[in-house]
Amino acid sequence: WKEVEHLPKPEKWNRQAVRMKMFDNLIHNPDRNAGNLIVDDDWNLYLIDHSRAFITERKLPFTMVRVDAELWDKMLALDEPGLVAAVGTWIDRGSIRAMLRRRDAMKVVIDDLVKRVGPPAYVK
Repeated sequence: WKEVEHLPKPEKWNRQAVRMKMFDNLIHNPDRNAGNLIVDDDWNLYLIDHSRAFITERKLPFTMVRVDAELWDKMLALDEPGLVAAVGTWIDRGSIRAMLRRRDAMKVVIDDLVKRVGPPAYVK
């Protein structure tokens, strides 16, 4: 066992976990598990292995109970031409369109969450 010198600050760790779920919902990565995460000495979370992501599935793989407003604003700004320019070499248009449909499905969930919970729905 590695000796842990310091634990992560809960707010930083929680924000990273929320962002991970949001990103995995956007790209439809249903295979997130401890083996697909790297954590450095400063408790920064790195997401690896997206081999099962970027498919045309519309369903969101993870339930969202919190939202990172900064990441959400960036996700809302995504559009097909921008995504094609950024990742079109690796991801086909059908998968890009599916990503945008999942983003739209996330909007329904997030709008409902914010309506029910209010500002506490957002992590800082």
